[in-house]
Amino acid sequence: MSDFAARFRALVTGARERPGDAAGLAGLAGAAAAGVEEGPALLEAGFELDAGADAADLLKSRLLARQVDRVVVARGAPAGELLALARALATEAGPVPSTPAVTVEMVEVIRPGSGPPAAAARERPAGIQLLGDEDVLPRRPRPRTGLGREMEALGRAVEAAARRRQWVEALHAAQALVRMEHRFPEVERRGFVFEVRRVLTRPILDGIVGLALRVPEEQERAAEVLRWLGPAGADAMVDHVKEVEQAAPGRFLHEALATMPSAVPLLLPLLEGDAPAAARHAAELLGRHRAPAALPGLTRLAAHPDPRPRHAAIDALGGFADLHAFDALHRALGHAEGETRARAAAALGRLGPAAAMPLLAALDREADPAARRALVAAVAATDAPQAGAALAALVLRRRSLLQRDAWTMGERLAAVAALAEAATPAARQALERIAREGEGGVAAAALRAAAGERGAGSGER
Repeated sequence: MSDFAARFRALVTGARERPGDAAGLAGLAGAAAAGVEEGPALLEAGFELDAGADAADLLKSRLLARQVDRVVVARGAPAGELLALARALATEAGPVPSTPAVTVEMVEVIRPGSGPPAAAARERPAGIQLLGDEDVLPRRPRPRTGLGREMEALGRAVEAAARRRQWVEALHAAQALVRMEHRFPEVERRGFVFEVRRVLTRPILDGIVGLALRVPEEQERAAEVLRWLGPAGADAMVDHVKEVEQAAPGRFLHEALATMPSAVPLLLPLLEGDAPAAARHAAELLGRHRAPAALPGLTRLAAHPDPRPRHAAIDALGGFADLHAFDALHRALGHAEGETRARAAAALGRLGPAAAMPLLAALDREADPAARRALVAAVAATDAPQAGAALAALVLRRRSLLQRDAWTMGERLAAVAALAEAATPAARQALERIAREGEGGVAAAALRAAAGERGAGSGER
């Protein structure tokens, strides 16, 4: 991405997330204007690439959503005109301004099966024309195909149902509409996509999402339509999911967004926002995407004062094999709250053998019972030979007058259960040692676990 495009993307993000911050937006607009002081710039939506990597950029997502094909920014374009364009791109309605300095070219909607007017076609001479003329071959009008008429009928059905607020009817017609794509010849599909995007406006998408939140039976159908739309569908879902306080009602939105790379740039700003619920949803989704761009925001969120986004960020960081994620989780092991320490332990356990020693050190000083259980399970999951050997030694150490800090029978059996659950080579070696050297119920539980029997573990006494 060019320097100007990166600056303008920051301006669009600011206009979308902080529309009332006049001073901040003025500063971002000035930075964007500085990006074209030396020469012009070109921004393209890339409609043909909207299922690929380019669609995962917030700026391209907004260009696609507003059906802007390209923007030509002249050298020395004023900051005010750039800000006006950014505000228009950040919203869902209203005109997109175009000026001599900031020229906006909208998408030309080409309806499948339609051609130029017959009169215009007759004005062109027949036969092959010389290169350099308007066309190499003359265009002839094509009659409206049956597919085109069917597509238009479904589009009208969607719009009519939406006007009556009959969202079930609108959703069913929308699904039938998007499923028509494979029936069109390849050369006509681009026009089909443009036309469907024109029909499925943002108010209609909001109505479909609202219906799916109220009626679980329609969620799969709604997710299909929203995923098909790409960035426009992701945009609508993100705006709704960040307003849902509890995760359960919006679970279908999570499942759909987790499969859409175009959702990533829309989620990143939520990590830095003031709404804990939105930050929590964003952290969970970005963790499922394992998007490297989310790491800085997730590491900061892992120290958030509100436990909900903090825990979601910690859980997400467990999916990143990255030094920054490791450091953030290591710091969280020292948090004042026991549940935070437990979540940090579970996340570190997913990072493999490198986390074994920090986890063992934390286990040695941990006093909270729930956090201790989480640490034992995390140590067992690392598959580090030294971790398995250390757990075996702790399980085998019995209480005495000289070793009053030895584990209780319940803790020892819980450790056996954790090793059985981990089912790693290192855990199996530890179980075999406990079965050989242990006594009573502990040895019996380890023997059953090593043999792969169910029921071995903390439930045994």
